[in-house]
Amino acid sequence: MRRNVGLVAGGGASVLLLAGTLGLASPAQATAGTCLGQTITINGTSCTIEPGESLAFVIQGADGGNGGSNGSFMGGNGGVGSKVSGEYTNTNVTTETLMITVGTAGTNGANASGTAQAGTGGNASSFSQIVGSIGGVIVRVGAGTGGTGASTSAGNAGFNGNVIAPVSLPAGWTTITHTWMGANGSVVFTAGSGGGSNSGDSGPAPVFQEFGKPATGTCADAAPSTLNWAGVTSGGWGTSWSQWMNAGTGGAVCTRTLVYSLELAKWIVG
Repeated sequence: MRRNVGLVAGGGASVLLLAGTLGLASPAQATAGTCLGQTITINGTSCTIEPGESLAFVIQGADGGNGGSNGSFMGGNGGVGSKVSGEYTNTNVTTETLMITVGTAGTNGANASGTAQAGTGGNASSFSQIVGSIGGVIVRVGAGTGGTGASTSAGNAGFNGNVIAPVSLPAGWTTITHTWMGANGSVVFTAGSGGGSNSGDSGPAPVFQEFGKPATGTCADAAPSTLNWAGVTSGGWGTSWSQWMNAGTGGAVCTRTLVYSLELAKWIVG
């Protein structure tokens, strides 16, 4: 399944740490912490970031469940968890532990005649966050709420999650739009701009972006401006098919790939 961030493993109410693009200065780094290279899918997992090491991240709240249908009408889609990208650098002289919370997606409402059951909101922790042992809460994002069940008409979609903390995003951080439903938590770490001796020269993995293909008009005209994060330009859209569309039954999507240019030191349309 393609999604509009790369390297999400096992679905993702996710925290995704990619190679950094913000150019933050930091002390020389000889070794990397245990966060680098990990894929984390279990809530409550922790790992370390060494002095001078930087990790860029995308953190995503859990998605809400879809409302049930009643045979005549469809339930509403669950809301999606909020998503924020940024970069965190350990500017201290001691190793810092990062503690990861990943929300669990809400459950879908049961189908029933008459009034079908509503989906639940993103549950378990109901939000996702990164907390540092030195810096406290680095970022916390909210979960989507459940869609309502169908009754005499189609159910209503759930509300999308919001950014809980920090409410005012630091310079260089940005919110990202995503469009799939039912995602659980995961974390993928790679090196940030502060580096680390094991970061390599290949840069972060490509990022895939998708949204539902419009019934009329072009993908370029319909593309949300919020997909142009980290200073990337608009355009570069093609058409494809993805399973997440139409409540998991699949459908046509607009898709493109973003790649990180080491030469330009920024994200570009691939």
